[in-house]
Order: sequence, then structure tokens, then C-alpha cells
Amino acid sequence: MSKDDDVRINETMKQIMVLFPAEGRGLKDAIQNALMTQFAAGPARASLSKALSIGGLHIGGAQRRHVERIYLLAERVVGKKTDVQMATCKQIADSLTEAQLRGLVVGLAQAVAATPPAGTVQIAESFNYGPADAARRAEAAVTKAKRILGDMYQGINAAKADAKERARFEKWFGPMEATRYDAVRRNVEMMFRDVTTRPLKLYYRGAGVSNKLDDQPGSSYHNIHVKLREDPNNYGCFIPGWPNGGAERDRTHILLGGAFFTSCQDVSHPTDVTKMSGAGVIVHELSHAVCATNDEKNASGQVLYGPRKCLAVAVEAPAKAVTNADSYRLFSDEYDSASV
Repeated sequence: MSKDDDVRINETMKQIMVLFPAEGRGLKDAIQNALMTQFAAGPARASLSKALSIGGLHIGGAQRRHVERIYLLAERVVGKKTDVQMATCKQIADSLTEAQLRGLVVGLAQAVAATPPAGTVQIAESFNYGPADAARRAEAAVTKAKRILGDMYQGINAAKADAKERARFEKWFGPMEATRYDAVRRNVEMMFRDVTTRPLKLYYRGAGVSNKLDDQPGSSYHNIHVKLREDPNNYGCFIPGWPNGGAERDRTHILLGGAFFTSCQDVSHPTDVTKMSGAGVIVHELSHAVCATNDEKNASGQVLYGPRKCLAVAVEAPAKAVTNADSYRLFSDEYDSASV
């Protein structure tokens, strides 16, 4: 598959949210996940080039071509059409108006929406000790993080050719360099795959958990360890893998601390490190859990939290930015309100 083919796929993916802002999010996420798994390489990936090739100009211009390609990409990836069936889809598409094609895309989007996503959020028993809306807020943060990670993955894949995406990458991870770029791209992909294909279990560690039975599997404490609640600046932490195996090893586990429920904003504050988005916290902790990132320190021994320190390390020691969890949180903020 040529570079031009990948550019065509990326452009088609971008147009989903432009042309279908109300219905397109779930469809885009489903296609993105498939592009990272069963259509990542080989003959399956190559088949997309054939699917998206629609020949000469059509009546209706560029917008109709975008709608047609969205329809064909969705049929191939989500509708699981074979190459033979795709030939029929193309014949049908050629005979339809843009409005009729839009109807087909909306139908596919609705079918995706009716199918529960592979990555589910599991709420631990400790949420019973928190405010009534604690679980809803936590789940909403994960939902938003999934969207952002999908956009991040699409963006970083385009960063070598797209000046805007390249600038986003270089802002947080330093000048474009192959090894560093590949590492960041791989980490973003791992996080997106994890949150969309594996269960994510969340634990409440805000106010009200003192002296309650610990619901963390494998914990050495009888009652909940309240360090996260006692530290007003602690938003969360991840739980490492389970040495004894079992079902818990098949999940990703994140503890959400008191600050998550008292200080998180809808969107991160551009300079105040204590005011970050809930989705950003999820991305930060996922990077620890899935990519083995650290809370790195700069040359002065300060932990690399917040925009000022993370911007500086991208310039002064970009290799350290690649392994710093908060650099990924701040990178994710670049996509927080994007319709990429």
C-alpha cells in the first residue's frame, strides 16, 4: 500500500466528523480500531486501496466523493464486505445521489451504535462510598479519553506529512526524529487498543472511603489505603499486573484519587497544573499502566508535571519526554475538542 493510499485513508477518516458530526463518532472509532487491528497490514490493508478507488470525477464534486469514500470504507471495514461484494457496493454508490449515500452511512453508523464497544468500563464497589455522580463522572472521562486517543492515533499517523500534526508532536516530544516518533506512536496505539479492547476497572479513592473494606484485588490492606484521598494534588494511580494471574490480569486497573473528583475540569487549564481534565487523567494513568511511562524528573529534580516543565523537557531532553506520563496527558489536550 502506497503512502498516497494512507493519505487517502486519513483524509477519509477526517471527513467523517466533518460531514457526519452527529452520527459519525462511533463509526469513526469503530473504523479506527479496525485499521489498527485486522486492517493494520498485509492483504487486508491493501484491499482498502481498491475499496477507496472511485475513478474519475463524479457529479457533485469533492464533497460527494468524500461521502462515497466514507460509505465504501465503512462497508469494507465495519460492514465486513468482501472484495467481490465491494464491487457491487461501488456500482450501487455510483447510481446514488449524495443524500442517498448519506443515508447509507447513517445506517451503518446506527448499526455500530447498537453494538456495545469491546472496551467496557467496570465500576468497583468503592464508588458506593462516593458522591452519587462519581461513577458517572469517571465513566464520562473514560468515554472522552477513548475519543481523544482515537484522534491522537490518527493525528500522529499523519504527523510526518501534515504540518499541523507535526507541530503538535514536536511541541511535547521534540523535533521529529524517527526513533522517538515511532516510540510515541507505538505508545498512543497501545493506549487506544487497551481502552477499546480490554475492560478498564476504576476504583473510587475520594472522600468517604476511610475505614471501608479495600476492594483492590491483591491489596495488603484490610481497609482502603487513603493516601490518594489525603493528598489533594493526587488525581489517581494505576495498579500493576497481578502476580497470581486470573481474571484481574485481563483488565486495566486505575484508582481515582480525591483530586479527580474535586479539581478536574471539562478541559485542562492551559497553565494551572492542578486543574486538568478528567480524560487527561485517564490518559496519564493509562500511559503508566500500558506503556510503562514514568513521572520523570528534570535536571533540577522536579517531577515533570504540567505544561511549563513538559514544554521545557521537549526542548532540553526530548528522549525523556517520550517516557514521561504527563507529556502524553498534555499531548492529549491538543485533541480535547478536536474533530480531526
